[in-house]
Amino acid sequence: MAIVKYSASDLIPITLNILSLSVMTFAEYGFKSALEGELKDIKPLVGTEITDGSAFELLDGLEDEVSKFVIRAIIKIDDYITTFRLMHNIDLEELFEDKRIQMLADDIYFDLFSHAEALAKVNIRGAMEELPLTVANAFFYLCKMMIHQEMDTDSYMEKGLHVNGWKEFEFLDTSDRNVAVLYDLVNEMLILHEEIGNIYANMDKNSLPGTG
Repeated sequence: MAIVKYSASDLIPITLNILSLSVMTFAEYGFKSALEGELKDIKPLVGTEITDGSAFELLDGLEDEVSKFVIRAIIKIDDYITTFRLMHNIDLEELFEDKRIQMLADDIYFDLFSHAEALAKVNIRGAMEELPLTVANAFFYLCKMMIHQEMDTDSYMEKGLHVNGWKEFEFLDTSDRNVAVLYDLVNEMLILHEEIGNIYANMDKNSLPGTG
């Protein structure tokens, strides 16, 4: 197993970077989903990659349920970023310019999100349905990182929320307030996971002949 240990002073900065990356991923996937639906007419003009905050503005102006869902998810994670910022009196602009922390966070992020990233290349709907659970699983691992000051990303599928990590999550020690905040955020993501499944199920139902 690849277990990486971290200093206590790096835990919150790493967490905030990964929360920020998760926001960007929701925006990216939501944008790609919109290009298959509401924005399909402009797809040949804009391509599928985003490099700035333009995706949020585009999605915020759309009325389809998936785009509105993505905006809710982004706002939800942003609220928790603000919570951590206030709890620890952190300058986010300065933090996000720290290349060392950025590299540590990127290593964790790309391991934990690799499955969703691979899926997004071939099936954006499947990736959208999977994303809230992937994010919840990543935040679950951040909870464990807060407790043990280490990360074992080799086990993220077999011991995470995708498979059999539910019991460990249920009985996680949340006496540390940072863990407690992340624990609540995991539950928020799990609610969103159920919500996006229902959104797509209703879309399928309404697209059946004789319905809608």
